[in-house]
Amino acid sequence: MAFKAFQTSRPDKNKDRAGWNASWEQELKITYEAMERFAAAPSATNTKGSNTQKLAASMSPYLALHEERVTRDICKLQEDLVRRWLECMSSDNFERKWKELTQKRREELVLEGLYQASTTGPDMERHRRWCPDMTLENLAGNGGQGYIDMLMKLIPDDVGAKITEPTMIPHTGLERYYMKAEGSTPPEIRKYRAYFMDLTLWRILLAFYGQSEEAIIYKPLRQSSTSETREVMEKVLGDDSERKLRHMKREYKDDKIKFGAVNSCWSCGKDPSKLEPGQALKVCAKCNAIGRKIWYCSRECQTHDWKHGSPRPHKAICGKEVNDLSMEAEPHTKERSKGIPLPDPGFERSPALLHQISLLERKPNVDYVLINPPPLPDVGIALPASAIVRQVRQMFLIMRHRAFKSGDKRAARFLYQILNKSYGENASGISQQYPVSRLKEQFEREYGVFDLDSEDINGPDVTEEELAMAEELMRGV
Repeated sequence: MAFKAFQTSRPDKNKDRAGWNASWEQELKITYEAMERFAAAPSATNTKGSNTQKLAASMSPYLALHEERVTRDICKLQEDLVRRWLECMSSDNFERKWKELTQKRREELVLEGLYQASTTGPDMERHRRWCPDMTLENLAGNGGQGYIDMLMKLIPDDVGAKITEPTMIPHTGLERYYMKAEGSTPPEIRKYRAYFMDLTLWRILLAFYGQSEEAIIYKPLRQSSTSETREVMEKVLGDDSERKLRHMKREYKDDKIKFGAVNSCWSCGKDPSKLEPGQALKVCAKCNAIGRKIWYCSRECQTHDWKHGSPRPHKAICGKEVNDLSMEAEPHTKERSKGIPLPDPGFERSPALLHQISLLERKPNVDYVLINPPPLPDVGIALPASAIVRQVRQMFLIMRHRAFKSGDKRAARFLYQILNKSYGENASGISQQYPVSRLKEQFEREYGVFDLDSEDINGPDVTEEELAMAEELMRGV
């Protein structure tokens, strides 16, 4: 069974969003039901690879260079989405407010998100074909829980660390179909599924707060075709492949013009409209000499990409012919602050605790963050490092490690009582006191509801490893 070509004639999404979306949802339902029947039918699985996979292989590594940009953009989008959502969950009671909306209002916001995502660029709406689960019912139904569940799936265990590989949310029907039809799901399909899903979830969140965001459409890297590429294209497109290919190129060019595609800085993403007066994008000279256009807005961006580019530094590809490149990205070391452990198996951190960890990752010199409701700023707490309170801070960091790792209630209680005593409304000698009720609510959101004032704060004996970890943190290692 070949994957069904999706129709291009739909109600105009700019004039009839509901009709446009209904057309998409009906077609997705019919198509994926057919795919499920194909996957369940008793026939052999294709283990030789597909034309799709052969085409992708023949276009490497030029195509892979463009895919690296896409991967990086998805990672940045997921970082922003997770960070913003955790902040809203922790300080603005987003989940409660979202679920208190009427079903109709949630559907309006979901439809806005789907529309905004689909109008972000020339190809984005086409990627919706891989997302049968992005529907009004799935995202707005079940009392609003569907949207919350989808966002929770994007949260990594090492929240706050730099994301170098995007989180992929699989769809069972899609995976089963491609496993049987082609041996495995092409990675580019998984990637563009993630892109459309993440962008839709992000746009829904912005719509909830009455916000919008300008999208920049980047021109793809220039790439040349080879005889092998053309041969595979002929097999994929079948008869009259040259005419079909010319039509595809013309359609893509028209879309780029319609959406205003621009060149941009490979490092920071700035396009010419965002540059300072007199500033201009400049192309990498060595790459330009071999016909590859990689642009930078400044010497600083070029230097940063040379050393720290994601998913790999530019020095690995600069000026090299495509046949000399290894398309395996160099592994990145996770940049994490010491004292922020991964969770124990079976322990699921709350969104509020994940937000706390995310804030601490960005503020390594802070021991804890007191969360204030908007528009008040949050307060970063760094316990004094004087000899008198050194042992208290040492124990605070050890208990924080335990609470983050397993949700240990005695460790969390110790943190609460130290913060309440030092910075609560009854504390003395500080410029700003923090209401006890607000601190208690914060800890209950982070660790659950339990008796924070109990005297039961003694846990297992401190280990040598825990002492060494705390010492490193206090020395700023």
